[in-house]
Amino acid sequence: MEKCCLLLVELGLSLTTIINTSIFVENYLWQGLVTEAIAEFEGLENKKAQNFQAYLRKHQGRIPDYQLYQELGICIGSGSVESWIKQIDERPRVILKDMRSGML
Repeated sequence: MEKCCLLLVELGLSLTTIINTSIFVENYLWQGLVTEAIAEFEGLENKKAQNFQAYLRKHQGRIPDYQLYQELGICIGSGSVESWIKQIDERPRVILKDMRSGML
């Protein structure tokens, strides 16, 4: 959500507007409500705001409902995925080590 806040600051909006809008946008995106998040930027003629809207539209189908995933107990963090990949990456090295030592 950092990018959203920075964008709002660059638009020269008041601090209250920045805080309120970023909270709305963050909540919308957390719930997968991309259309509602895009609507928060409607009417802004700034190129960066338009680019942000275009980004959200382009990736709308890939932005999940994180709140639902969390409620269902589905992991939404990248840490567990990265750990799993590291474990898979380590297996061939262990097998080669065992082969060289005659354990296989």
